[in-house]
Amino acid sequence: MIRKYNLKDFEVDYCKSLYDFYRDEGNERKAQYYQLQYFKTKDEIERGGKLRNIGELQFLDRLQSANEEIIIMARQRKLLYVIILLVGVIASLTALALTVIMRKNRKLNESHKVMFARMQDLIKNDDMMRRTRDGYEKQIESLQSELASQSQKQRYVNSTMGEAEKEEIYDKVCLVMADTEVICKDDFNLKKLSGLVRCPYPKVSQAINELSGKNFNAILNDYRIKEACRRLTDKNFGHLTIEAVAASVGFKSRTTFVATFKKITGLTPSEYQKTSVDK
Repeated sequence: MIRKYNLKDFEVDYCKSLYDFYRDEGNERKAQYYQLQYFKTKDEIERGGKLRNIGELQFLDRLQSANEEIIIMARQRKLLYVIILLVGVIASLTALALTVIMRKNRKLNESHKVMFARMQDLIKNDDMMRRTRDGYEKQIESLQSELASQSQKQRYVNSTMGEAEKEEIYDKVCLVMADTEVICKDDFNLKKLSGLVRCPYPKVSQAINELSGKNFNAILNDYRIKEACRRLTDKNFGHLTIEAVAASVGFKSRTTFVATFKKITGLTPSEYQKTSVDK
């Protein structure tokens, strides 16, 4: 019955009791038999316990590995969620920034095109009005211009030069200023202009100041910048850099050229050239 139901613990006690009994009875053969059964059964119990312990350890090890994998997967899912959230935020901010930049660029391009169109109209009108005094007289729109004009008149209040003489000198000045080959030389100045007009430079200066409302340097810059505009949009000068264009119209400094260009046209040379290409 003990072996039938695999009651090993009871079998050990049973064999031990029979061993003791037969040993006390002097039956050595029976005593040795049950002693052997006792050790055999006890050894089977110990081996079975070790196997159970090993199985339990293996099970616990697999359980711990599974728990670690679950923890790692949970961390990975959390990290993935954070990454997706960050990517979404970055994408939204990038899209917003691009939208703002595109709107600003669109407005800036429109402004440049308007300024470019105005300058082109000015250049075209200047070609038609170059020989007439009306082309060089500009309406005074601000108090500063009016004060400057009055100051120039007061400067020459004691001058004996008549209006007819001033107009004659100014017409000659306009003819010289129309010659871009002459005025774009970097050493061109009021004294050389006076020599070409064949008139003392004080009278040339007075005629320019009173009839144009500007001094010599101002109108020289106007003519040079208009010529620079032509060259910046002329394919024959397309190989030239901004510095080369500046030098070709008489400016010795890129900084001075850019500042003067922007003051007169409202655009830098690069912006003017780009607007011309876009148009």
